[in-house]
Amino acid sequence: MRFRKISKFSTSLIIIALASGAFASEYPQTRDEKIADEMGSIVGGEGIVFRPSHTKNEATKSSVSAEKKVNKFLWEAAREVLKIMPTLTCDKDNGIIITDWYTPKDNTEYSYKLEVTITDDVISTASLNVVAHEKKLKNKQWVNENESKALEYLTTEKILKQARKLYVESIESK
Repeated sequence: MRFRKISKFSTSLIIIALASGAFASEYPQTRDEKIADEMGSIVGGEGIVFRPSHTKNEATKSSVSAEKKVNKFLWEAAREVLKIMPTLTCDKDNGIIITDWYTPKDNTEYSYKLEVTITDDVISTASLNVVAHEKKLKNKQWVNENESKALEYLTTEKILKQARKLYVESIESK
């Protein structure tokens, strides 16, 4: 398995962002979640929790198809995040989006294709499967590279962040 070399500077930025928890803190919270975070837990973590009206995840109350449970917020978020890429397959009932190859204007030597599958009705990483294919232009020929784990991670984070935002907006608009 070959990996494209990442500069030490890029690696340092990724490690700093992960260590600081920058990604997790970007998710918007509902009013009830903010109150629950302020209350906290008697033993820390998610041990004994004093949150009288707190439910684990109300996003599961979203509309789902009879065949498969697909969270409507994850679906809308995935469509929004992937809208810059041409779409090959878009199956809402089964929660599948497959894009065609896309070459960014600022980096024409690489092309990417994404496959997103929503597997559950809960907004979480466990409900989202992202596979990113990458190919590179070498000697005027496109050569398949390995799957791009960095792009998979970033796409997953963007979709989750957008889904969470859509969910919070739907709660606040009630």
